[in-house]
Amino acid sequence: MASGGHSDTLQDTEELLFVSRQNGHVTRYGGWKIELLVEDIVSVSEQRLLLCTLCKGMLRDACVVTLGGKKQPRCQTCIPFFKSIGYNKVDIICSVVDDRMVFCPFLKDSCKWTGPTVGIQTHLKECLYFLVSCPLGCLKSNDLESTQTVLRIRRQLLLDHLLNRCPMRRIPCDYCQEDIQASSVNSHLTICEEYPIQCKNKCTFGAVDDETFTSSRKLMRTHLQYDCPLQQVACPYAQHGCDTTIVRKDVHHHNVDFTGKHLELVENSLKETQISLAK
Repeated sequence: MASGGHSDTLQDTEELLFVSRQNGHVTRYGGWKIELLVEDIVSVSEQRLLLCTLCKGMLRDACVVTLGGKKQPRCQTCIPFFKSIGYNKVDIICSVVDDRMVFCPFLKDSCKWTGPTVGIQTHLKECLYFLVSCPLGCLKSNDLESTQTVLRIRRQLLLDHLLNRCPMRRIPCDYCQEDIQASSVNSHLTICEEYPIQCKNKCTFGAVDDETFTSSRKLMRTHLQYDCPLQQVACPYAQHGCDTTIVRKDVHHHNVDFTGKHLELVENSLKETQISLAK
């Protein structure tokens, strides 16, 4: 899993601004990308002065190295690519490069910023088109590689993402107002005490137009225990031995139909109690 930390931002900035070169399995970044320049380096004299002879980009931290008795301009970041006797940083060339005007690397995405190279790092910290990691760490799936990475999103879309789209954002439950993670809403609703559910017996207790009785999960337990006319309940004479189970609305009819049996059961219970007390 990729992180969204400072090192990622630094690498992203280097990828946007500087020429990349592979050194084995390591990617190094050399000079400024030529395509970012507002004005091309056309003259031979400027090319000799401002272009790195190794990465072919505009010099970054310009240095002069001596190779085979000849002095050549190099980016300081390009020096690890070869063995040199020594190098000297050339401040005057660095100043020229610092003042060179460049486009924002997101020009194609409609960013209109232009400015000196020395100011572009500051601009990218504010550029609305720069890709930033979700600060809540939400993930994006890569189906081809079966991996997940931290979601990257344009800075201008980040606020809307955090307020309305991020699955890691915290939101109140619509029913109980408990603070929950947005991605957990469905699982929360399976246990939310205030979530409305229908009577499992499909009764119409207190309802209008024969609609199924609906209440919060918390109140539904009370409904089933005391009110639901279709809930299966034990006979009121169960303690005396009637093992019949009936729906609540039929209790009265059951008592009427089995009055004789119930009286017999009660009489037997009294006899057993008297015998027990006599011992």
